[in-house]
Amino acid sequence: MKKLDFNQELRYEKKWIYNTQLYFQIINSLSRSKLKFKDQFKKRKVNTIYFDDYKLTNIVDNIEGQKNRIKYRLRWYGSKEFIINPVFETKYKLGLKTYKTKKKIDIKSKVPISNFHKLFKKIDMNLFHGKNLQPKILISYDRDYYISSNNLIRATVDTNIQYKKLNKFDLKFFYKFNNIILEMKYDTNLDSYFRNHIDNIKVRYSKSSKYVNCMLIPSKEFSF
Repeated sequence: MKKLDFNQELRYEKKWIYNTQLYFQIINSLSRSKLKFKDQFKKRKVNTIYFDDYKLTNIVDNIEGQKNRIKYRLRWYGSKEFIINPVFETKYKLGLKTYKTKKKIDIKSKVPISNFHKLFKKIDMNLFHGKNLQPKILISYDRDYYISSNNLIRATVDTNIQYKKLNKFDLKFFYKFNNIILEMKYDTNLDSYFRNHIDNIKVRYSKSSKYVNCMLIPSKEFSF
């Protein structure tokens, strides 16, 4: 794999997975915590297409616990039916520490998701570091944004998670991932501070990759 650039600023990203019925309990816990989370941005819909090779190496590495991994994805915000102002992201992981690079994809108008493969040709293949990658899945969800009162710790809550595998694309047919995901993000030098101030939020760290979870779920159990 491509060597990690340790000159980049690393941060921690920690995730927890909950039943959808606990949404309001989680929001209340954030606001009442020692970190006193508050709204940071307006809720918006996040859409992501993930890339992998034919062996699904990204999934295998995740399951086997490989600490150093690279994830390739195309992200945009708003409607999942049209790709608007997409950004190609390369996310590097070293254990729980991460950093990512971004590159805007030059398109002059919105592209129907059904025409994604035409847009795929506009992506600079050098961004794949010589790997033969293909789009595997589209994941769409609503994201709430929060930040601690001292602006040091960020939190996001992802709900209404839907996905569509791209091998047999049908825009009208999405599946649902019946959980919500809480994620905390902060600079690595704040880890002790974070641990000392998170004790009154009922969280238990879990490995929760949307890409891995949605790819491995038997789709027929989650259709709607």
